Amino acid sequence: MSVRDAFPKARVSDSHYFLTLSRGEKLRCFALKPWQMWTFGTLVPLVAFIYLAATAYLVYRDDMLAALMKRQTEMQFAYEDRIAGMRAQIDRIASRQLLDQDSVEGKVQSLVARQAQLENRATLMAMLAENAGILRDATASIPRTEMKMPAEAAGKANPKGGAGACLTGSRFCSALARSF
Repeated sequence: MSVRDAFPKARVSDSHYFLTLSRGEKLRCFALKPWQMWTFGTLVPLVAFIYLAATAYLVYRDDMLAALMKRQTEMQFAYEDRIAGMRAQIDRIASRQLLDQDSVEGKVQSLVARQAQLENRATLMAMLAENAGILRDATASIPRTEMKMPAEAAGKANPKGGAGACLTGSRFCSALARSF
């Protein structure tokens, strides 16, 4: 009997799974027990499924997208509110400036009108003083502008043209009374 007949043929073990990796000339062979293979074969797809499910949940989750959109909208509204507030402030400043300008212009016009009224009064007073016979030196501080008494009023009032001209009610006297 030969040795070959006495020993059974060599065969691959049923109790292990073999995983062979080759790279170029190198070969690596791993022997895995059945429970290791089942654990590896179950956990890898399970972990891949959980990973893909979590990724899909995070990407397509409405709460996260809604919160992001809400935040962006709030930031936009806050920015627009700030712009509107600044525009309102600019409008208030511009209107206040216009009011101040109108006020100053009104005051200047008032002062110009008062100055003109004072000049008219001074002229009338100088003419009255001259008609009354008061010396010109007494009214020297008042600048004299030419304002002539209407001829018809001067003739009616007092033909002499004296101080009594004001007492007769001529147009000159009424103009004088209106200016005061």
